[in-house]
Formats: sequence, structure tokens, C-alpha cells
Amino acid sequence: TVLTGGLPPGLNLAPSGRLSGTPTQAGSFSFWIQGHDNNVSKSERRFTLNVKAGTPGGGGGGGGGGGTTPPPPAPGQVFQIRTTGFAPAAVGIAYHDTVRVSGGSVTRWTVSAGALPSGLTLANGEITGTPRTVGTSRFTLTVTDGARTLEKQLAITVVPPVKIVVPAIAPVVVGGSFETRPKVSGGAAPFRWSLTGSAAGQVGVGIDGRISGNGRVAGTYTFTVTVTDAAGQKGQARARLTVTQLLGFTTKTLPPVRRGVAYRARVVVAGGISPRTLALVGGTLPPGLTFSAKTGRIAGMVPATAPSTNVLLWFLASDGRRDQSRTSLLLRVV
Repeated sequence: TVLTGGLPPGLNLAPSGRLSGTPTQAGSFSFWIQGHDNNVSKSERRFTLNVKAGTPGGGGGGGGGGGTTPPPPAPGQVFQIRTTGFAPAAVGIAYHDTVRVSGGSVTRWTVSAGALPSGLTLANGEITGTPRTVGTSRFTLTVTDGARTLEKQLAITVVPPVKIVVPAIAPVVVGGSFETRPKVSGGAAPFRWSLTGSAAGQVGVGIDGRISGNGRVAGTYTFTVTVTDAAGQKGQARARLTVTQLLGFTTKTLPPVRRGVAYRARVVVAGGISPRTLALVGGTLPPGLTFSAKTGRIAGMVPATAPSTNVLLWFLASDGRRDQSRTSLLLRVV
């Protein structure tokens, strides 16, 4: 596709890339062509095509001095400024765009009213330079082919710097999924997104900036989100993903209780998503012992006169995702 600029009148560019036709107007024509594939990969390049004036038929001819006069525009070719808008620009980034004119060979280009953005200049239909300030500059473009003159009011916007903020990603458990959308300010659409950093292949970013994935491996990962806007600016933000193990108990056994001796043990819960809760849901503690659901501690002293016994205790853990885990622990009184 032709992005900016104009092909010589009479020529056409097919989607296959084939340029064909019969030129109907002499002159130098500059234009940008973009190619892209089904993976949304793109590449642009500027081309210039010179069309020489045709030589009148017949042999010898008489003498008139001077060069060959360019032929008049072909019937139906209206002299016009076809450009309706320009690509966005950004402060400190080299800029280039082309004024598209058809139906004539422009001999003079001028900005007759207003002004281009500070740092940009117009020469031979090419607007180039490096913008210095943010804002929209409105101006009147005047072109002439020596016999006809056209004017058109146009504008170029120098956009603010592009910035992104990535909302905090809530921790996920192994196998759990997540999604978040960065907030973009400044810049100019369309935006292109990419990710770099250590995320163990668990994070991806879509063409709309949506960050999502599945927690595959437990750990804490940091990565950088980069957005590139239509003006060539880049904005970056760091983000963190925490993947935890599934909710469960790390305590597998309880030490025996010795009668008449102070006792302390702890039931430990790991994994899952905060907040976690713990409860004793089955079995009865021997006399003299208490259980703290807040700390998971079993503490106290069993009287020396108490009988030896074995008690099976059941514990239930819950987390912020409402996942639950249950375990049973044998407590021996000796």
C-alpha cells in the first residue's frame, strides 16, 4: 500500500507489489510504500520515481531552442492537493511526511500563513526535521505549477510523550490465570506493545496492550512493558508477577506431648493467596493445651496425672481465592 505521497498519474500499485500503467505526467514523484504480512509485521520505504517528458513524434523538427516542454496534464487530471492530514510528530524524534499533489508538476511549495511546528521545514513537498515543542500547528500550504496556484489549510500535531502505568498484578497460584490492561497517556495511536524480562514464559501481551497469562512456575518475576506510538516514541513500565504454590500444609507431624512439661508446636500453612485462615475442625485437644487459629500454635501443659493417649486432630485452611486444604495430624501424649 502507498502510505504517503502520490504515484505518478497513470500508475497503480497492486496489493501484490506490482507497479504498472502508463505515466501521463512528467515530473519527480516521491512516495512511501508499506509492506506487511499476516503476522502484522510491517516495513516502510521511501521511493522516488522520475517520469521524463515524452518526445514529440516525427523526425527532424525545426529548431526551437530550449528544452522539451512537459506535456499538459492528461484529461481528467485535476490539479489538487490530495493530502488531508499528516502523521503525528513527537519532540526530539526525526520526522518525515510528504505532501501529495496530483494533476500537475509543482514548481514552488510555500507555507503562506501560519507556521509548521518548531523544528520542521518544507522543501520540495517533503516536511522534515525534529520537532521542539508539543502542540498543534495550523498553516496554509500554497503550491503552484507555474500556471495554477492552490491553497489548503492543514495541521501537524506534535503529541505529548507517551507514558504507561501497569496496574499491580494480584498474586496467582500455580495454574491460575491473570489479566491486566496498562493505562496509556500521551502519544498517538496506534500503539505497538512488547514485553522483556524474566517471566518464565508465563506472561504475554496482546496487540491491544492486554497483559495476561497463566502461573506455571512458583516464584516472583519482574518484566518490562514497552509501548511504541505512531510518532515513534517509547514508553516503559516495570511490572511484577508473583506465582505461589497451591494452598497446603507444610507441617506433616506433631512432636509428642510429655505430661507435666510445657509444650509448644505449630501448624504451618503455605501457598495460596492471602489472606489465609486456619481452623481446628476435628478432634479434641488434651486438657491443658490450647490452639491459636491466628498463629497456628498449639501450646500449654498436660497435667502429669493425665493418662497417655493418642488424639487425631483435623485442620482446615482457606485462602483469599476461597480454596481450601485439609489435613489430619496425630498428637501423642506420653
